[in-house]
Amino acid sequence: FKLGSSHQMCGNFGLLLLELAAAGKVRSLLETMLRITMMRGAQSAGLVTYKGQGLPLGIRKRVVNGKRTDLCTLLLKQYAAQLNASAIAAPQLFQGHTRFATSSIAALPGCHPHQWTPARMRTVWRHDRLSGQYSACMGNVEAYITHNGDLDFFELHEVVYTLEEVQQLLIHLLHSPMPASVDSMCVAGLLELLRTAGMWHASVRYGYVYGALACAGNLAVATELLWPAETLERVTAEFEKAWSALVVEADLREATLRAEMERRMHKQLPAIASSGELSESEAAALIQSAVGAFFEQDLLAAGRKLLKFAMGSFGLVLSTSLDAQRELVIGSRGQTMSIAFYPMLGAFLFGSESAACKAGVGVTSEEPSGTSGKKVRVSLDMSTIAAKYGVEPGFEEGFRFDMDDVNGEMVLLRWGVAEQTPPLAPVPSEEDPKPMTMVMRYANGENALYAANFLEGGGRTNVAFMARTLRLGSNPFVLPLPSMGLDDPVGRDISEIPTILRKIVDDWNEPAQSLNRLSAYTLLRTLKHMMIEKDDSLQGLTRDCDLLITGCEVSLWCAEQFASDLHNAFPRLKIVCISANKLLGQLGQAFPTPQIGFSFNENSYDLHNTVALLVTHSGGTFATLNVSNLLKGFTSKIFTVTAEWDTQVGRAVRDKLNSSGMEFGSYIFTNFCGVRPAEPCSLTVAATHQLLTQILIYLMYGMKYYEPERKKIGGSKYHVREVEELEALNMTTLVNVERICSKGGGEPVHPARTALVAQGRRWADHILEGPRSWLLCTWYILITVGVGYTPLSAITLAIIYAATGTWGWGAAFSCDPHADPIKYIVGIIDAAIYAFLPWWTTIVIRLLQGRPWHHRVASRSLLIGDVPWVAQSLEAFTSKLFALSYSIATVSVSSGNPLDHLVHRHTHRVVRGALLAVGRPDGRANALTSSENTVCLSVNQASSIQNMGVTLESITLGHNPFKLGLSANAIFLPDTRKQWFSEFVLSGKGSMTRGASAAWTMGALSHKEMKNKATSFDQGVTGEALPAELLRDNPQASLATFKAIAYEHVFEQRHLGQWMATHEEMHNFSAAQWMERQGSLQELYEGRMASLERFVGFLVLFHAMGKKVQDWWPAASLGLLGYDMSRTHSIMRIATTASPVSGSDVRHKILEIASEAKREHAEKLVLSMMKQYCWKQYRWKVRSNRSTPSLDRSNHNTSPEDMRC
Repeated sequence: FKLGSSHQMCGNFGLLLLELAAAGKVRSLLETMLRITMMRGAQSAGLVTYKGQGLPLGIRKRVVNGKRTDLCTLLLKQYAAQLNASAIAAPQLFQGHTRFATSSIAALPGCHPHQWTPARMRTVWRHDRLSGQYSACMGNVEAYITHNGDLDFFELHEVVYTLEEVQQLLIHLLHSPMPASVDSMCVAGLLELLRTAGMWHASVRYGYVYGALACAGNLAVATELLWPAETLERVTAEFEKAWSALVVEADLREATLRAEMERRMHKQLPAIASSGELSESEAAALIQSAVGAFFEQDLLAAGRKLLKFAMGSFGLVLSTSLDAQRELVIGSRGQTMSIAFYPMLGAFLFGSESAACKAGVGVTSEEPSGTSGKKVRVSLDMSTIAAKYGVEPGFEEGFRFDMDDVNGEMVLLRWGVAEQTPPLAPVPSEEDPKPMTMVMRYANGENALYAANFLEGGGRTNVAFMARTLRLGSNPFVLPLPSMGLDDPVGRDISEIPTILRKIVDDWNEPAQSLNRLSAYTLLRTLKHMMIEKDDSLQGLTRDCDLLITGCEVSLWCAEQFASDLHNAFPRLKIVCISANKLLGQLGQAFPTPQIGFSFNENSYDLHNTVALLVTHSGGTFATLNVSNLLKGFTSKIFTVTAEWDTQVGRAVRDKLNSSGMEFGSYIFTNFCGVRPAEPCSLTVAATHQLLTQILIYLMYGMKYYEPERKKIGGSKYHVREVEELEALNMTTLVNVERICSKGGGEPVHPARTALVAQGRRWADHILEGPRSWLLCTWYILITVGVGYTPLSAITLAIIYAATGTWGWGAAFSCDPHADPIKYIVGIIDAAIYAFLPWWTTIVIRLLQGRPWHHRVASRSLLIGDVPWVAQSLEAFTSKLFALSYSIATVSVSSGNPLDHLVHRHTHRVVRGALLAVGRPDGRANALTSSENTVCLSVNQASSIQNMGVTLESITLGHNPFKLGLSANAIFLPDTRKQWFSEFVLSGKGSMTRGASAAWTMGALSHKEMKNKATSFDQGVTGEALPAELLRDNPQASLATFKAIAYEHVFEQRHLGQWMATHEEMHNFSAAQWMERQGSLQELYEGRMASLERFVGFLVLFHAMGKKVQDWWPAASLGLLGYDMSRTHSIMRIATTASPVSGSDVRHKILEIASEAKREHAEKLVLSMMKQYCWKQYRWKVRSNRSTPSLDRSNHNTSPEDMRC
């Protein structure tokens, strides 16, 4: 059978308000949480709360999102009355969910929160802990669940039932039709089946299922034989009658009541058996199970049993009307869940997305008004705050508990009057009592919130609840949430690129504070050990994989470029870069997913003790996050690149470090982007690429710094001065990016940005000509039909009137109007005008705007060509910009590598007016000359395909200021770097202009003069050496000094590579050898710096294009039409659930691999101890023999058996 029947890309969110003073904050908190949770999928959403006292009534509202509507706005509008501050009480629960459907259509029945049986009136027995008495009340009983993940199977009496079988069982056991066929509905049904405490009706049903039917075998084959509702009611009446008499007659403790109830019901065994058509043994089992369920099967017990016997992945929030005013249960297994507590706010937040739980940071409840009507804020010292809220100083602003999704965990949260001794968590009688933890106080310390956590799969059982919390307020490692609901979040991200890139570099220059540097040092030390081991091995030690790099989509594309550049620097380092989905499909499945077309399977690489680098901006992508847990069974050397320290993958890595006793944060890199809701990825890609650049430079310098005698460590051939130049080029990239992104702000806008924006808006006019033509056609038809004349007929009649003095047809020939040939000639022409109305209106628009008029009148297609990581990232970015655009004004986007397959894959699609945007490498660098020439050839080949003398509209973007003859436009990026030696040689001879083509440069660099001595082209050069102290001091200070001096030294040179003039070996090199020496550095410059600048330039261009198209619709339709280009239809900014790989058995595989790793470690440990013991025994025997007098010394020789013990 196939594991994993459905996968829901969903998200839980919600809060529990404890302090009424914060009622006015509830709506804004839920809105922030909802908008962040929508990043996980937003096809539908729902929210439930409970109103009333005693057994409150659940109020649920659900909405299904349209293609261009805003899900958050729709839901909050539906829930406006319940979110009004005056309508909110305390305590009050708000339980919400967003859904991305993959197993069914996005319809209202499948929308969470789910409830199987509608609210109904039942007799409920409540237990007063103070008096010990039970009292009955008739009230509303209903239950709601929100579930992120998938339910595949459920085990009952050692029989595993499929989802379809569970659905049929619940229909017959709950005696209620299934509201929806989604898997999460079964979770709601199972909660109703398992939550029985205090209700005899539910307890008897539980006893029937878990007692009477315990030996019935497979229940799914005979569902028609299960009890009907009438039988259940009849048996329940017997239990209600006996219990009512018992609580009136006796004043007994709970344990005694339980025993007495069982005794009385056993007296009625024949009646029970008869009423339920059961054997006496089945009836006895029913009685024992039902009575136990009445006392024990509360919300926590139901949740734990559900999680224990259900197979799949779960992020669960469980609530019922019986418990909504005093407790809540949250579960996690295979799906992340977090709970954030805010003492000063008087609330706690929970959700699948840990970032959503930061919505309360900086938010406090409003204090009661003073006599003047103004808000009173009381200044409290740390000790007073600690006493008031019951937390440690610093935690009053908020702290978060992240649940263990690998082992599986349930958390019970209970609130009410503070007690002297923390209450015991309700656990089954066979378990040891577990005191709950007081998390915080509220209501001026009179009330308290308690928590108890239960790990289902073992591990970390000895760690206290509060020891696992993370302080949120005033924590430098926790970035604040960005402003939500902006008009242009994509534009904001692009404008912040220079700031974030500068922050990354500045952080790298702070050795005493930078945890990125600490992580880089750990990575350096690990890789250095591997390289030395390889270099020193006489047999040429080989590994299947030294460094494994993985990620998904844009993160993977950035990682692939980093792997290429790292291999360029260290050729002997075996680097494997592969999709996290492929890794998970092979290593994380009971039935591995074949990777058809890829040379990878579960036996391809031995990953034991390899170094792993996981690249994931969000830190919550399902595949990458689960690979981080999966790889723990193979290696402890797991690094991650993510948006901030406080991400799910960061926590997974830290958990491994903490369990290994390793230093905090030494394996985590952060790009400081934080949460970015916009789906078109721009800033996150640029920042990740820049961070990987910093890592590469650090590794290159560190290898030479720590191992100065190993000139070719890892197969490297670079000189430390080349690392200096690479760092200087890195600094110039920051300057160039600032100029590309800067909108001015009082300073002149750089011409490159002006050209990029202008080109984007010009292409937007191409895209908008469809709706503009449609509007012109509409007005033309309205006017001509309304007036009764077309322009041609009116002009013709005016001419006739001027000639004859009579208005109308027939006047020219003095005949009947119907016989006038002019009328029919004009009519035929007008018919042709109407038939081709869209065509000629489009031509008119093009002529008025000064655009080529002979392009095809059709939708536009855009082809992006550049190095793979740039082209693929831009394709994803641009296609998402137009994901919600109207079909009449959109663009189809594709990408290709002009150095490889662009011509083969795409030139057959060339049509008049197609758009081609290509990034050109800087061919002025000798190593990149052939690359630029190839790119130019690809552009020319595409542009040479013509029809009617017209071809596509191509533009190029790059640093070399040379325009191709067949391209429509060429945009030149800012160029602030020093010249390469190849540029210096040609410009120095006066034979090269700033705009030379790559083909000309290739010819010039092939001239025989290049064999002359390099210094002959640069007379009088005395390349200054790096200060000696750079290679001697401590690593942190020396690298900081290195980075500071590198920029200054390089820009004091006349050209890059001038230092070779004073090098003991290179000063005698020819010009060609100098250029060849710079080849590797130029390739790294292209891969790390120049490609990044082109990427940012294209972002500006395509954003300007998308923004103009987006803004046109509200203006043209008077606000009736419009869309948000920062999102797609269903929103999936973060792929948080198994897709395309099934997630049902990933957790089991993770635990299996971890268990196998522990077993292997134990075997090695035992073997090592045995060897040590045998060695000690051998040494003791040798000493004993030596101390024994003997005339025959040969007897002291050790036999081979002794040596082998």
